[in-house]
Amino acid sequence: MQRALLEKYLPHRGNMLLIDDIVRVDEASAVTKATVKNSWPLFAKGHASPFVLIELVAQTAGIIEGRMELTRNSGATKGFIVGIKNTEFFVGNIPENTIVTAFCEKGFEFDNYMQFNGGAEIDGEKAAQVVIQVISLKDGQEAVL
Repeated sequence: MQRALLEKYLPHRGNMLLIDDIVRVDEASAVTKATVKNSWPLFAKGHASPFVLIELVAQTAGIIEGRMELTRNSGATKGFIVGIKNTEFFVGNIPENTIVTAFCEKGFEFDNYMQFNGGAEIDGEKAAQVVIQVISLKDGQEAVL
């Protein structure tokens, strides 16, 4: 059930879907949980790089936006990180099977540009603090890469 809900809110599939569980979500914030797996990106030699916490916060932001889009019946949109305004890590490498709690809240929004403030915790201790900037595609827009 949880996997189906995650896939409604996020475009991520397979190894790129890092979130295991949505703890809480509303129109401006979300809390998620994830377990570090050897299939994750940036995983090597039994641990994940703390840089993966940025993606975990970004996916938590995606949960907020995905929920809002589905509430408006417009379907989930795709968002792209266009900037990492600030990041501070408080941990080194993260061992496999570690449970990470990510949190995120919408900060600034203008048209299809948004800034999210978030972070991650491991065993109740701060692991990262992250500020990301995101552009979301409007209906009918295509990403040109």
